[in-house]
Parts: sequence; structure tokens; C-alpha cells
Amino acid sequence: KEMSPQGLANSLWACAKIQCEGREGPILESDVVTHFCMDAARRATASENLLQLFFPQELSMALWGIAKLMGRRTRSGKCEFDDIEKFSMAVAREGSARIQDFSAQGVSIVAWALATLNLVEAPDAVHFFEVAAEVAATHIQHYPPQAIANLCWALNRVPGKSAVLASFGRAAALEAQNRID
Repeated sequence: KEMSPQGLANSLWACAKIQCEGREGPILESDVVTHFCMDAARRATASENLLQLFFPQELSMALWGIAKLMGRRTRSGKCEFDDIEKFSMAVAREGSARIQDFSAQGVSIVAWALATLNLVEAPDAVHFFEVAAEVAATHIQHYPPQAIANLCWALNRVPGKSAVLASFGRAAALEAQNRID
């Protein structure tokens, strides 16, 4: 009946890993994956401030799991994606508010997941991208290459790139030049 934030995040992560590592294609049935993601998203957003109980790593793991499982595949109905979008936007808002608590990997995973779910135009996602780009540009020297690459990939999908996003691009380019050796 109840699942802890860690249990929810771990379950989504584990299912995504299983699904991605199938040697002959996806292991889990598409309908099962969709219903599991919808139910997890519904549970995580069941009460107003529930996501505040999640540690930043749990937020990024849960959203990563949903993005890996749902991805860009054709969605059979708008209403079934509503719960996923509601959860994703709640994570974006929570991530924006608590960005300083996130690791570089956590920031880049949330950005990657929002872009993978094609939510780059949603206002809460755009705000997260802007906050993430600003924080990452300021601390770029502490970001591992994979986190920088994930952010570049995600931010490149944001339409009408703002000055903040362009600033991150410049910082990433300079950091790449500094690390070339």
C-alpha cells in the first residue's frame, strides 16, 4: 500500500535497468511498463509536498527510471501521460528549489530525463533548465564529463535558447578546452 521514496526510486531504477539490459530487446511488456510508471508517478504526487521527502538522488533516480522506461515511444493516450508529466514537473519544481542539494550527476540526470520525455517547453522544465544551466556554468570545473555532456544534450533541445543556456554552452566549451589534455 505504501512505498518509501527510496523504494519507489529504486524500483523504477531497477525496472529501467532490466528493460535496458535485455539482450534480445525489452524484457518487460510495454503495457506493464506504462502502468507501473503511471502508478509510481501518481503515488509520488499523491499529496502536495510528498516530493519534499525525497532525497535529491531519489528524485533524479525516479525520473531517470521513468524516462528510460517511457522514453520517446508513441504514447497511446494523452491521459495516461498526464500522471508522468505531473510527476516530471513536480520533480522539476523540486529540483529548481533544491538545486544546491543535487550532485552534478543528479542535475544532469533530471535535465536529461525532462528532455527525453519531450517536456522541454513546459514552464517548470524550462525554469529547471535555466537554474541548472546557471548552477552548472558556475561550478563547471567540478562537473564530470558525462554530466556536462548530458546537460549539453538536454539543453540543446530547449527551444529559444536563453542567455543562461548560452552561458552554459560557453562555460562547457571553455571547460572542454581546459581539459583537452
